[in-house]
Amino acid sequence: MSEGYVFGLRGYKETLALTDFNAEDLKKYLKDFMPNVKIDSVVSKWEKEKFHKAEKRVREYEKLRDLRRAESSYYEAKNFWLLNELYFEKGINEILKEYFDALIDLFLYYKFPDKEKRMTIL
Repeated sequence: MSEGYVFGLRGYKETLALTDFNAEDLKKYLKDFMPNVKIDSVVSKWEKEKFHKAEKRVREYEKLRDLRRAESSYYEAKNFWLLNELYFEKGINEILKEYFDALIDLFLYYKFPDKEKRMTIL
């Protein structure tokens, strides 16, 4: 699951067609990942026929939601391995360490495409 969330940060994505939403639908959709103050701002723009600005803001928050989900899933999977590594054979643990190292590198590349920013994190 963690791998899927990280890989899902890039490439083809299917998203909801927000143009089909009314203000109430939009509020319901946004409440899971956007602060209420921002929701009110987006809905206000939506109601004033500024769909493109509102949609851009929604897409930015969707991206943040997806990044948080991928990172959380990564750490959940890695923590499961760390808590249970005693039960794995040594060779498997070495492979899993390489796997998790590669997966976090990929995640950080997607989160910070600029190499200089990424290097300051590490």
